[in-house]
Amino acid sequence: MLWLSLKTQFRVPISVFFSLAFPILMLVLICISYKNFPLGNGYHFVDKYFLISIGIGLVPLALISMPMWIGESLEKEIYLRLKFLGVSLSRFLCCEVFSYFILSFISISLDLVIATIFFNLKLPPLLTIITFIIQIFYCLTVLLLIGVFIGTSIKKTKVIFPLGMLLLFFSYMICGVFIPFSELPSFIQNLGQLFPLKYVMNDFFSIWSTSHLFDVKFLLLNSVWLLLVLLSLYLFSIKKKFFNKNYNKGVNKNEEKISTHCD
Repeated sequence: MLWLSLKTQFRVPISVFFSLAFPILMLVLICISYKNFPLGNGYHFVDKYFLISIGIGLVPLALISMPMWIGESLEKEIYLRLKFLGVSLSRFLCCEVFSYFILSFISISLDLVIATIFFNLKLPPLLTIITFIIQIFYCLTVLLLIGVFIGTSIKKTKVIFPLGMLLLFFSYMICGVFIPFSELPSFIQNLGQLFPLKYVMNDFFSIWSTSHLFDVKFLLLNSVWLLLVLLSLYLFSIKKKFFNKNYNKGVNKNEEKISTHCD
């Protein structure tokens, strides 16, 4: 199931382009444009923009690919068909979600390889790299849950795709993809402080440069977002169950009335 899920991911052109090709393209273009100037202590511009290129790949994966997959599956009743065929939905869904983490890891690895080979990225100790990736995956977990909420609440792919693109460019704008974060207007900087992704794409340089292993402010903010998204999903599921329950009651009453009338 996991292999099939990964094959499905690589057959979606927009997913492959925005998650794998676009981050590398931006990394190469920006580093060449800025001449990869030195920052001191053996670090260069690539050591900072490498973080941004990682975020560039995570956003479309979580806010476009994930909700599009869920919306299309609900729209075409794929889950009902799989259940009818005896497929374990829990195993199927776990494999699908895990495939997104694998694709994210591939994206990060490609950024790492390209930045190291062509732009002399300075690699920290292995422990730092591990904690760095763990915190990125923690942020990705929240982003994927937001994608789940979008996919389950909207369901229509014609609406999900433009909404996902809007969220993508909004995230890029407030995180300093096209303009350095420090050069953004103050109100946009203040807005960016509320989003965990901003810390991944900017403040994680302190982790990469071995100043410390964890970004405490990011962890707290991301935990708040995690609780809010889980609460939203829970409330939405309760509302959906309540609506379905009342709808079924109404259908049963109508059937009783029709049966009585026929009698």
